[in-house]
Amino acid sequence: MKKIVASMFALVLMFTMSVAAFAESTTPKQEEIKVISLTIGDETIELVQGQSVSIPMQLIRPEGEISPLETFPGNGGLLTLYATSTTVEYNLAMTIPVTHFSGILSIMNITSGMSHGATPVSGFSGSVPYTAYKGHMYNAHLDGTAYFGLTPVAKTVPNTITWRINL
Repeated sequence: MKKIVASMFALVLMFTMSVAAFAESTTPKQEEIKVISLTIGDETIELVQGQSVSIPMQLIRPEGEISPLETFPGNGGLLTLYATSTTVEYNLAMTIPVTHFSGILSIMNITSGMSHGATPVSGFSGSVPYTAYKGHMYNAHLDGTAYFGLTPVAKTVPNTITWRINL
């Protein structure tokens, strides 16, 4: 009895392996090609099996590197942030129709760990004052949304500038 069961098991195993090998050797018909949805950030891309997509990579600055002036591109416009010895300035150059912008500009003294607060800002450019101390490092970032009427149409990309006061 054991020999019959073992023989049947071997026969079934050989049959399933040949079916799998047969299935792999056929080329897919047009309707069998899979569509893959790939989501990157807020954007979804559909790819047909065999297609590829190139995703740009952005360099990561080493911790503590000075960068007092930076432009942060996005698909809705450009955000420019820069620091002076008394203010942090921002400027938005939008590439889509917008009526207004509002956000929060946060400034931090990295050396002491003290925050200079989160200041509400509005408009496409402006500045926020802070108290500077000689030899201290600071960073700042702007989080906000651009609107067309009452509808939000763009938001800021991740952004941070870092600078040292050498007065």
